[in-house]
Amino acid sequence: MIRLADGKFEVAFYIDAGRTKETLREKGSWWVKGNEFFTQTQGVATSDGYAYSFVDADTVHFTVLKRDPSADCQADYQFSDHRVTGARK
Repeated sequence: MIRLADGKFEVAFYIDAGRTKETLREKGSWWVKGNEFFTQTQGVATSDGYAYSFVDADTVHFTVLKRDPSADCQADYQFSDHRVTGARK
């Protein structure tokens, strides 16, 4: 996941731990409103919303609150993002 200060993002999904087999790449925009974090993927009609909390200076934990009804995954899920500097591909 790359999140830029101008509100753009790009995320790649892989099926292997070595990140050699990419299955999907998405681009779009992100923003924060109130206590929610939102992403809007290019070509998708509605945004996804997440509750978020800072674990430490380099880690943010997200819990999905709402997602696009056409998304493949409709299950509740959580994840943490960890800042990695200088790792941009």
